[in-house]
Amino acid sequence: MFRRIYQITGTFTTLLLLVLVTLLTVYFLGQTHSDNSLPRAFLYTYEDGSEVIACESETLVAILSLYIIAVVFGEIFSLLSIPPLLGTLSAGLFYRLFTGQILGKPFKSYLDFDGNETSYNTTVRIHGRMTSLACACVTDSKTAGFIRKMALGAILTRAGLSVNLEKVAANLRMTCLLSFIPCIMEGLSIMAFSMLIAGWPASWGALLGFVVAGVSPAIVVPNLLKLDFAGWGSDQGVASTLITASSVDDVVAILGYTVAVSLVTSTEAITAGTIFGILSLIPVGLVIGAAGGLLLWFFPPKHMFSRDAFLIQLSFEMLVFFIIGMEMFGYEGSGPIACMTCAIVAQIGWSLGFPSRISSHPFSKPKLKLPFINKSKRNSQMEPEQLKERRRSYLMDIVENTVVHKETMENQVKTLQNAYQKIWLVLEPMMFVLIGFQVDIVGVLKGNTGNLVWVFLLGLLLRFLGTVLIATKSGLNWKEKIFMGIAWLPKATVPAALGSEAYRVIMRMNPNEEEKERAGQIVSIAVLAILIAAPIGAFFIPILGPRFLQKSSATLNVVQEKEHPETILEEESESTKSLSNQEIVNEKL
Repeated sequence: MFRRIYQITGTFTTLLLLVLVTLLTVYFLGQTHSDNSLPRAFLYTYEDGSEVIACESETLVAILSLYIIAVVFGEIFSLLSIPPLLGTLSAGLFYRLFTGQILGKPFKSYLDFDGNETSYNTTVRIHGRMTSLACACVTDSKTAGFIRKMALGAILTRAGLSVNLEKVAANLRMTCLLSFIPCIMEGLSIMAFSMLIAGWPASWGALLGFVVAGVSPAIVVPNLLKLDFAGWGSDQGVASTLITASSVDDVVAILGYTVAVSLVTSTEAITAGTIFGILSLIPVGLVIGAAGGLLLWFFPPKHMFSRDAFLIQLSFEMLVFFIIGMEMFGYEGSGPIACMTCAIVAQIGWSLGFPSRISSHPFSKPKLKLPFINKSKRNSQMEPEQLKERRRSYLMDIVENTVVHKETMENQVKTLQNAYQKIWLVLEPMMFVLIGFQVDIVGVLKGNTGNLVWVFLLGLLLRFLGTVLIATKSGLNWKEKIFMGIAWLPKATVPAALGSEAYRVIMRMNPNEEEKERAGQIVSIAVLAILIAAPIGAFFIPILGPRFLQKSSATLNVVQEKEHPETILEEESESTKSLSNQEIVNEKL
């Protein structure tokens, strides 16, 4: 009893001390350093009377500080039997409230200010240790967006490596429907309800609908991987189906958002070329990802030194190219699909025996010389016995080594799975603490969302019903269908990214007061979507999984062997007795 109490209290004390030391380090740096070495704050006063505080801090220090706070909050929530994901999200919310309370005015990173911005009248330096502490963790939007994108690419790559391709092929129809129908249904239903309830135009309603329509792979995939590893729903392919469809669902939401924001901001009609460019995001992602997966079939070669390290590095650099490089070429939505496609294609190649299959192919074997030909004789001499045996041994070696090496495939997949699991352990807290830090709860509570909250909830309900209807003809029972509907609800990454992006795009087109109010309401609903739907996945997927999904047969056999080993021994003894009796009968005959 004493050990248990000491373990819990000691863990809480350690975590609280870690947070306290991190915060006080920034506060007391001024005792030995000048004010210029601390994070600084400048008050910008604009011509219209509005004020914004620019926080100037080191980006790396800000990210590391937020990461430590996120890990501590996650561990505290885990000790309270609450999903750690909610702890990291709460850490961002907490520091946002703390910074806003200390500064007292709207704030953002100095890197987010436009270099050509000259509409402000005065700039005043704000002094104080608490001000420096409040500004220490303020990161710019580009860095935060980069980390979110990298985390999304890492979890989708890990998902592609963990997908059971046989189960996906068996449920291909349901996978394709889940990829498109629920997202489109939610986006269009929110558009219709916003027109009926809030009186919005169709283009603005579609913009709101597709901003909040994308599911969050960062919540869905890790929880489903844990259930699949434990054997829940593995035989039915529930996890593999949802994991595969999650990346396409996000791209569909991005496609819908791109069309809607074009309708809202452009005064001209959308051309066929624009629509073709938007619809080409999915094929481009599939082609680029497949090309990257084909490269991993052959490189690095089997006998290369430190092959696993180079495989991990090459895979991660491909991830960076898919996420960042595709955005530079104008195909931002293709990156997530390319990450998962690359992992799936690589998994297929490794299951076929690559790259070890190349080194055992006949063209890589040393060719045998022809038998010695005596010029003085009409016919060549017989082949020496030694060469004949060598040729036979080579032939058997070729036949054996060109068989699919599943153990090689498993080693390569496990190497990358372990690597991306460790990468995700680092990126997950950073991702969700930045999402939480981006959420302005005070602004949402002050804003006028009106009846748009009910619009979002109705769209979420229709998404749930659409997912359940898609699973009707899949052979699943009603519990599994309900679980799939609940697992397809969480929101986090897409609303956080698209909500702020939509606001920036609308503010650039010189909107009127009504359009400014709608833009603010879109951001508020995106924030509420995260706060409402993210806990659904974090709480209910791990809780309802063991209750609504069936245990796989292989896992059940392992559990039975561990719990009742005596029954297994009795069955083995009975089988050996029957075999011995059969041998006696055969001898008598």
